[in-house]
Amino acid sequence: MERLWKQKRSLVESFRREPTTLWIGAEDYADLMDSPMIRESFSLCASFNYGRREVYGLTVKVIPWMRGMIVMPDLP
Repeated sequence: MERLWKQKRSLVESFRREPTTLWIGAEDYADLMDSPMIRESFSLCASFNYGRREVYGLTVKVIPWMRGMIVMPDLP
């Protein structure tokens, strides 16, 4: 979650854009959610809480062939 907050701050500071989507690899999603590895791409709307910080309304896109995670703004 700390990495995601750093990415969010960087996106806002550098481009003045708020993230709307979290792209995450299947292995990272499985580790984060403590669930079996995903073999197909899917999306879901989520609300994440991290201590006193909250990130609401991110659409989570799980991408099986990707490693890591990145927050993205709406693309034009």
